[in-house]
Amino acid sequence: MAEQTVTAVALPSEEMKGRIIGREGRNIRAIEAATGVDLIIDDTPETVILSAFSPLKRQIAKMALERLITDGRIHPARIEDIVKKCEQELDVKIREIGEQATFDSGVHGIHPELVRLLGQLQYRTSYSQNVLQHSLEVAALAGMMSAELGLDVKRAKRAGLLHDIGKAVDHEIEGPHALIGADLAKKYGEPADIIHAIQAHHEDVPPKTVLATLVQAADSLSGARPGARKELLESYVKRLEELENLATGFEGVSQGLRHPGRPGNPGHGRFRARGRRQDVSAVQGHFQAHRGKSHVSRSDPGDGHPRETGRRLRQITAPCIRQGHRRGDAARPPAVFRRHSRQPAAPIGTSMRILMLGDIVGRPGRQAVTNRLPQIRRDQGIDLVVANGENASGGIGLAAREARQLLAAGVDVLTGGNHSFRHADIVPFITASDRLLRPANLPPGAPGQGWHVYRPAGCPPFAVINLLGRMFMEAVDCPFRTAEAILERLPEDVALRLVDFHAEATSEKKALAYFLDGRVTAVCGTHTHVQTNDAQILPRGTATLTDCGMTGPVASAIGMDPENVIARFRTAVPHRFTVARTPAELQGALLDVDAATGKAVQIAAWRSAA
Repeated sequence: MAEQTVTAVALPSEEMKGRIIGREGRNIRAIEAATGVDLIIDDTPETVILSAFSPLKRQIAKMALERLITDGRIHPARIEDIVKKCEQELDVKIREIGEQATFDSGVHGIHPELVRLLGQLQYRTSYSQNVLQHSLEVAALAGMMSAELGLDVKRAKRAGLLHDIGKAVDHEIEGPHALIGADLAKKYGEPADIIHAIQAHHEDVPPKTVLATLVQAADSLSGARPGARKELLESYVKRLEELENLATGFEGVSQGLRHPGRPGNPGHGRFRARGRRQDVSAVQGHFQAHRGKSHVSRSDPGDGHPRETGRRLRQITAPCIRQGHRRGDAARPPAVFRRHSRQPAAPIGTSMRILMLGDIVGRPGRQAVTNRLPQIRRDQGIDLVVANGENASGGIGLAAREARQLLAAGVDVLTGGNHSFRHADIVPFITASDRLLRPANLPPGAPGQGWHVYRPAGCPPFAVINLLGRMFMEAVDCPFRTAEAILERLPEDVALRLVDFHAEATSEKKALAYFLDGRVTAVCGTHTHVQTNDAQILPRGTATLTDCGMTGPVASAIGMDPENVIARFRTAVPHRFTVARTPAELQGALLDVDAATGKAVQIAAWRSAA
């Protein structure tokens, strides 16, 4: 079958099979009822087979069975409990995988439900090719081709990433996965051209835009990549025999020979038909070859359908020709398709626009990011968003659920501060994720990491460094020495370096900015929740803003309900602070930078109503 429908689980011993079956089969019935998966226990030594069309059900069953085997307590009540826990864990993992995929592809502002469906594709294969990996490849290829044609790269990547989203649910909904995916995209607010590109990538509807044709070509190219898709030996041998019979059916042909091409993708090859010169003239041979090519194209498209790829590439070049290219250039495909061209493709500009958001405060701040950030990224052409999230949960600290929500909304990297570990559930999340940072100058042994180098596909590499001040703050290591030590460890090719300095004192923030001038791209302060008006580029090219402000309720006492704050100041009696319920605003620093040199071109204090 093209789609794998079984999963094998290794057992420590043959005795375990009896324990899985249970008395009168009660355990195996409980497992099948809880997971919706058929268990096949046969003569295969120390192995149990899980069979189901849904890859997610198989994965849950695999996780539960492995945990039950390790635990040793196998009975119906325990089985139900373990399966529920595995379902919850897999749901969290799927969302994290989806968020990482959007980050790696540079696609932002996708609805959280679509992000979850992207994560599900990690457990789906097509012709043995992982569908999520295939979608990331299609996004990258579509982005490269659109750059060559001078089109919108971000839109092409978005369409490529989502083109197979219907495969996440095609076990549950009837119909072609392209049309299912288009319906999902429409349901969750994707633009019309993205929806059409998803619909048309297998020609369930005719492609009407260049974007749709780009996604078609990228889809074919990813599938045709050597090693991407594998076929059964029996079907390959059968096809060779059919081709040989086809070739020898032509007059004068005595032998047919298929050259398999590169290992792992037999479809990329040639077919040769041989005959005796006295039986076939040169002219006859020329016509016979064309007839044979026509027959082979119809009967043997190959694993990756190179015939379709070539046709789609011709469709892509047509709009370029119509848009006024010179006659001499009209017959030549774009540089990305000229495999042996000595001239490199035109370089893509290295200018980047970066938004560094101030502290996100409570639910109003989170809602402002969720509702407005995707549109802001599109309207202002923002390539990268770094946000301080240490007050996003209830006005103090950051919980794992809110961290996932902000990352799914379009924040690329979250930074922290003196409240980074206020919520206990953030510890496993920050340990596993490289998109959530805590201050690098915390004492040794603190969970997570304080800086990281990111290398997203299609974008220049960049580093984000998170530091904590010492003036009027808890005792931590020196931020100046910590920053210097980090810079010594950064790879030389990482010119783009962003610093979030979470500090109270203006003097300390200014001093660090001048200390790092010329060695980092930007030093932006957070923590005070009050945006300053001193954005500037220092003499050696480093941009700085003393404080980015906050993303949260503006009519407040730095995000909190003023009444409680006033009561505390008047009485000196501790009062519980609550997040103000007034309209929110997004605040931060907006930078234009040269990613090749790491120098800032422009910086401004930035605000936008939610």
